Amino acid sequence: MFGYRFSGSEEEQLRLRHLFASAMDNRSPVRVSYFKEKGRGTGLYVKVTRVVEPYAFGVSKAGKRLVYVVDRTPEGVGSRPDYRTIRLDRVAFSRSQGRALAVRLLSLGYLCPSRLDFRELHPDKRVLTASI
Repeated sequence: MFGYRFSGSEEEQLRLRHLFASAMDNRSPVRVSYFKEKGRGTGLYVKVTRVVEPYAFGVSKAGKRLVYVVDRTPEGVGSRPDYRTIRLDRVAFSRSQGRALAVRLLSLGYLCPSRLDFRELHPDKRVLTASI
């Protein structure tokens, strides 16, 4: 089997939650691939890969588990870091390896101001605090 799939079980989502919690404890960014829906209600999904800095967990109104992150690599030329939520059930899993496409980057640290320290991104500039 080749390709990717959604997270299918509670156990997989728990492992992802532990990965993001460990990243928050160690202030390590995470490279994560997840599925984003193209348009509302189309049923078409695109796999997106981002480097994010997690800062909190939550639950959506529909009861889906979320992780709140600062996206260090947003879409588009000239884009700046911004806040994003990622549903844990939308994280991509490799069918061939049976693992989530989420990796904690151990040799890097947070570059953006973190809500873990009660510091917000600048509302207009959204600048990084250090060079990449």
